[in-house]
Parts: sequence; structure tokens; C-alpha cells
Amino acid sequence: MTALMRDLLRMMTGNTLPVITGRTASVAVNYPIIGEMGLVHPVTGMKLAGSPLGTCGKNGSGGLFLYCSREVFKAGLTRDSNSIKFGLVGEGKSAEEKLEIIGDVERGLRTMVTDLKDEYSLLASKIPGARVLRMGDKSVSINALDNSIPRDMQLLMIEALVLSAMTGRKAKLSPTDKVALQRAHAAAHSGRSQALLVHLKEAMTNPTPEVICEIANLPLSEKDSQYAKRLYADLTRELTHALSLLTKGGSLSGNFDEPTTPGLLDPTPLLVLSLKDLPAEKWPSTLVVFNFFIGSKLQSGVKSSKMMPFHTIRHDEAWKLVGDPGFLASTIELYKIGNSLGVSNRITAHQPANLFAQADSEAIETLLGDATTRVLFKLGKKAAESSQALLGLTDHEVERVQQLEPLQSMFKVGDLTGITVNHRPALNHSKIRPIVETRNELRQS
Repeated sequence: MTALMRDLLRMMTGNTLPVITGRTASVAVNYPIIGEMGLVHPVTGMKLAGSPLGTCGKNGSGGLFLYCSREVFKAGLTRDSNSIKFGLVGEGKSAEEKLEIIGDVERGLRTMVTDLKDEYSLLASKIPGARVLRMGDKSVSINALDNSIPRDMQLLMIEALVLSAMTGRKAKLSPTDKVALQRAHAAAHSGRSQALLVHLKEAMTNPTPEVICEIANLPLSEKDSQYAKRLYADLTRELTHALSLLTKGGSLSGNFDEPTTPGLLDPTPLLVLSLKDLPAEKWPSTLVVFNFFIGSKLQSGVKSSKMMPFHTIRHDEAWKLVGDPGFLASTIELYKIGNSLGVSNRITAHQPANLFAQADSEAIETLLGDATTRVLFKLGKKAAESSQALLGLTDHEVERVQQLEPLQSMFKVGDLTGITVNHRPALNHSKIRPIVETRNELRQS
């Protein structure tokens, strides 16, 4: 009997496989369920570089689990560098997220994370050079019409903002809505060195006679008629109301209707966008602007060969936001930009059903289709079985994901067999555990 066969038999009976012999390419490729050796380069047979997130394989037989979305993408194991994370409350999703951030920082990668519960501020305080932007603070603002944002991206942002302000009354804008916003957007910039959102609102409420007839679909001979004006007002009433909410004095205004604060995205190892002090109804519109602002900076950084502001963008607790069509549209756009530039995006939710229950199913499928890495913590039986096809799970993986313990996850990377990861060993360091494992129900001595 060869040494390899002895090791395989030991593994099958539950004994620990020696790490040296367990890292061969043949075990990882031919016995993926038994070996679970982690992420192996398909050409070299070596483990991919990445951050240590715990151990993998039965009884830790696969040794350290190393993960980096960029390395996985470069190795051709996925068609994008994006990911999505699901799992029940209290299973360790945020703890794993923080482990990844710490690993990224140590490897020189820059991260932005949206923080709805002020859960990442402590982590930021322990990382030299990290910054926390507290939205709701009047000193922080991004102008939605900032000249640094390309005009076509401004229009996409405005459409998403208006959808967000409509609070679900529309999942999509009509062609007439889009033309009206395009004309108001052009008028807002006309004759100004720097337009603001309030100028767009003014252009919407005081259009030229030509625009009135275009939107009302009337001949120019009607441009001065009261009928044309009333028809225009009826067709743009929802848009005007949405813009009123978003501009000064409106219930959603505050962080994107003033000139952009200088240096917001200056290089930093970790930028935490804290929304805790902001009313929940303002979260989606604020993140719409940030998503597009960051997207524009990513694109301009590539074009000008400047430093990329972020390598990874993480939306924690995203299940609370995806029901907003504006946030969802901006996130899909950011995922597309990430795909083209190699920037990793991740959103975290409890279970797929949460997303589909709150948002347009076609848009959710688009979002999931742009994220071919799924990080799964424990799911209930119904959630695991109903999302099997969506997540690309085998029958065996559906069973495994229901049996995961707290601080265990399954990394389903592309078409590879899911890898069970125990994150607890990565928390053993006395300086890491207090800032990562923040939920009392997960603390175990």
C-alpha cells in the first residue's frame, strides 16, 4: 500500500492527514470532498496565495485555508472577483469579514466597508491609517453632480437616486422619466462651472418650452399652451417630488446636495462608511451616491494610472437595503465595474429568500450572476434546499451547509466542490479575537 493510499484511508476514517502529504495536487483534484485542501492553482498544483481565514478539511486536515478573491480570479477558478455571503444570524458572518479585512490590510490591499451598526469602527481604530466616515456629519458630503464623475455615470446615479426616493413605488423608470431627467441634467450643467443637485431640481420644475413639448409629446406649436404645461407637470410629478426629497430641506437630503468634501477617498488601508447616525430611510440613497462615486474613482484611477482607491468593497447587512431599487441598481453597476477592473465586491445577507422577497427577481439574479464565489454559513433546511440551483450546490453540499457550526463556513468557489472552513483557529491570537468576534453568543473559551 502506497503512502498516499494510507493517508486517504486515514482521512476516510476521520483521522488527521499530515499536512505535508495532504497538499499534493492529486488529492485536491481527485478527492475534493475528502481532501478539501483549500484553493489550489489548476496549473501549478500549489495553494493560492491569500489571507489565512482558518483551517479546512475534516479535523483541519487541509491545513490553513488561504483566500484572496483577486488570486482566485487570476487563477481562472472564477469568472469574476465578486462574492456574496449568506448565513443565519449569529453564525459568524461579520467575524469572517473582519478576518478577511485584516488579511487584506496585511497584504497591502485597500478595503471599503459599509457599516450599518458601527460594527467596524473598533477594527478601524486598530489599523494605522484607517478612517471612519460618519454619515450624518455635515462635514461629509458628495455632490451627485461632481465634475469628477463622468456625465453618463451621473445620469445613472440620478436615475438610481430618484428610484430610491420613490421608496418602492417604481422598480424601473419609464422612457419618458429618463428623457426628462436627461434634459434636466443637461440644463443643470449649462453655463455653470459646477452643478449641484438643486440645479437639476430647478431645471425639472422650470423646463424650456421645447422640453415641455418633448416630454408631453406635443408639437412645438403647443409650447405656450396651458395644456402642455399641465401635461408636463403631470408626467414629471413623481420625479419632481423625488428631487424635492433629495435636495436641501427634503427628508432625504444632507450628504449629497453640497460640494464634495475634499480628500474623501484619499488612500487608506481601510475606509469604514458608518451609517449608524443616519436615519435608516437615508441609507439607500446615501449608498447609491457612494457606489457611483467610488465607481467613477476606480475608472479614473485606471485611466490616469493613479493608485486604485480600493481593491475590495464590502456591503455588510445588505439584505436590509436590496429592497430599494436604487441601491440595487447602483450595486449591480459597481459589480460590473469591479468585473472590468479586477476590484472585488461583496454583499452579505441572511439567505437568498430575503433578497428575492424584497427586490426585483431579475435584478437579484443579475447580481448573483456577477458573483461566482458564495460564502455560506449555516442555513436552515428550507433556505438551503430552495436555493440549491441558484447557489450551484450539490445534494451533499446542501446537507453540509445545514450542519455547519458557528464560525464555520463553506466556500463555494466557481464550480469547485464547496470547502468547509473552520474560522475559530484564526481567532486564537489574543489581539485579533476581541476586535473580530464581537457577538457574545459566539464567544467560547
